[in-house]
Amino acid sequence: MANGADRVRNEISGSDIHGNVFQGEHVHVSLGQPGRGPAPTALASLPPLLVDPVGRADASEVLLGLLAPAAAGAGPVVVAAVAGLAGVGKSTFALAAAHEAVRRGWFPGGVLHVQLHGYRPGTALSGAQAVGALLRALGVREDDVPPTAEEQAGLYRSELARLAAGAGAVLVLADDASAAEQVAPLVPADPCHRLLVTSRDNLHSPAFPARLLPLGVLGAAEAGELVARALRRAREEDRRSEDEPKALAAIAEHCGYLPLALQIAAALLADDPGTPLVELAKELADTGCRLDALRHGDGGMPLAVAGAFELSYRRLGADAARVLRLSALNPGPDVSTEAVAAVAELGRTTARQHLAALARANLLAEQPVGSGRWRAHDLVRLYTRRLLEQDGEEERTAAWGRL
Repeated sequence: MANGADRVRNEISGSDIHGNVFQGEHVHVSLGQPGRGPAPTALASLPPLLVDPVGRADASEVLLGLLAPAAAGAGPVVVAAVAGLAGVGKSTFALAAAHEAVRRGWFPGGVLHVQLHGYRPGTALSGAQAVGALLRALGVREDDVPPTAEEQAGLYRSELARLAAGAGAVLVLADDASAAEQVAPLVPADPCHRLLVTSRDNLHSPAFPARLLPLGVLGAAEAGELVARALRRAREEDRRSEDEPKALAAIAEHCGYLPLALQIAAALLADDPGTPLVELAKELADTGCRLDALRHGDGGMPLAVAGAFELSYRRLGADAARVLRLSALNPGPDVSTEAVAAVAELGRTTARQHLAALARANLLAEQPVGSGRWRAHDLVRLYTRRLLEQDGEEERTAAWGRL
């Protein structure tokens, strides 16, 4: 930028925090020397939606109902928290709903997006860092950011209030939160705004009373359709899914109908269009190597089901992690609270507390709720059986005897 003369064009509708009003037209924002003129804003920062979520119509209607505008000043601020197992498709689901809400014109003030990286060690944003990122997106210059976290949160709410009075409602999408503390400072004060959060954990606390929206795995038909769509998207002429319906169904079942596993399977098939689906189905049928097979890419940003589970496992407390590992000794599809208490040498109440913590992390689920029967996803069970090696043969033998 030479002498502050360069300018950029901003194509978002509404008004910015400096009072520039615009309605879908190009607004020229000066990017001159520090402190001169308004800073650029990023009130249209939703990432692109690369694929439509499959089999989420009912859940989408529920979420859109929460995002829909309400009567002026009606009720508290709506905070929706989409939660589910790693790889279940939370980010795509929330992003699709956000794009649809924008298409319907519900957020004329704009959309703010922040990636919190809550489960990646060393890169997770704190609540204060997230507020800082959103302040910059709102056009607040670094020199104007207050020194304390409380003051920054106050300025964030003030700027959203300014938008509410001018351009209108704003949607804030906070992706991949791992704790309520990361997102509690992001709650707007004006009830016309909405905060949408995604997390592997069920985020709810007295300081963060979110509406929880659990997202589960797909049905069998939808899982097969996800793979078929991915193959056709890569190569329109790819008809393996139509030619081998039984193999497609087997692949979907071996993937546990988990979107991440299905996407990896589809990518492996797209890499080699000459491979019959039945070959991959046979490879995935071997539970001993299934997790190893569900991996795509070696450099850059590889995708792996086991790696996704590992990020969730690392956040567990030591006692809850031990309960998860030892619960994998149970040979059946589910395990009782009493059996876990025996395996881990815990009282029933303590065992249930740890099991509830695992359920909040979506690594286990009580099915049905209140039954005292706990079930892990098939791929999670394979993963935790590998983790049992950490406990040593002597402890495993003793735990098996107690079971």
